[in-house]
Amino acid sequence: MFGLGKETIPVEEFGLWVLKYADGFISNDACRSLAVWFPEGYDASNGWVPVFERHNIAISTVKLYLRQYTHCVLQSVFKAYPEAQRRAMVQGAISALEETPPGYEFGRTFNSLEAVFDGSYRFDPSIEPLNDDGRLNYLSVPNIHILASKYLIDTFVLDNIRNRKELIDNFGLYSSTVATSLALTNNAVDTITSKVKIGT
Repeated sequence: MFGLGKETIPVEEFGLWVLKYADGFISNDACRSLAVWFPEGYDASNGWVPVFERHNIAISTVKLYLRQYTHCVLQSVFKAYPEAQRRAMVQGAISALEETPPGYEFGRTFNSLEAVFDGSYRFDPSIEPLNDDGRLNYLSVPNIHILASKYLIDTFVLDNIRNRKELIDNFGLYSSTVATSLALTNNAVDTITSKVKIGT
């Protein structure tokens, strides 16, 4: 009887609903996670653009990071669903965003993350041992925030952030920010699935 009378929405639309619910939180967490390595801290009271410009990080680079971070969060939270559904959910959300930053490619990112989750991805040797010993027991992979964090550092931070050592040395702070994004997005999933059913 549970779920009787709920509206059914297409799987792609479900992904978009989740992103609309959580996007503001995800974007803020993404910017904060990138700024944690600034030795003097940061003041985002006037928005994030001045923070990154002051540290010579191009806005195009920030946009690429935002896209990769958002993709990682969505795919991590949707890991509980079968792969075909998960792909459709993430693609439905990402394809609704206005522009595709140079350097982002959906299929490559999706497949790389799947390899991370199944243990076949080869991290840079400086990234492989990173861990924070935390567990998110409400997600299908309890250490998925660690895996997603390592992937973001491996594929973005190493190539784009000058003071990457500080960020790696503070991995626990970085991964806890990713964990916060996952928690908020998982809450969005729970809220939406309490009201609608996901189509096949």
